[in-house]
Amino acid sequence: MKFIIILSSLFLFSLVYGETSMEMLEKRINILEKQMKDLQLYKITGNKAFADKRQLSDKDIEKLADKVFKEEEQNIYPWMDESKWILLELGMSPDEVKSILGKPIREFPSLNKRIDVAFIYKGRRIPSNKLVEGVVRFYKDELIEFEVPNF
Repeated sequence: MKFIIILSSLFLFSLVYGETSMEMLEKRINILEKQMKDLQLYKITGNKAFADKRQLSDKDIEKLADKVFKEEEQNIYPWMDESKWILLELGMSPDEVKSILGKPIREFPSLNKRIDVAFIYKGRRIPSNKLVEGVVRFYKDELIEFEVPNF
């Protein structure tokens, strides 16, 4: 009988204590999420962390949109970074080019006798929806020419 009383009191204690600890954890998570949002906003805008979205100016919103577009473009099309095309040098291997520009959209053999393989890098700029295309050509596993995209 004593065992049942002790067991039931321990169960009630754990039930009450468990609920309060869960509520405290939820409050801490909400606080941390708000701090994380403020920190991300500070990182993107370069201004103080805004407590209210209404404090954002049009300039801040444009900076935020540009940053989001640029990050999205880098994730989808890493080759759209102009500085990567500057690193290309004649005589590079296809693997070296892929390590700089990333995987091409299309890779196909050429009918031209002086070109073995051509890599096509093609996509649309995210903010402007402008079509951008670059071509890299190889002969005997060496880069012989490339067309930098019209950014």
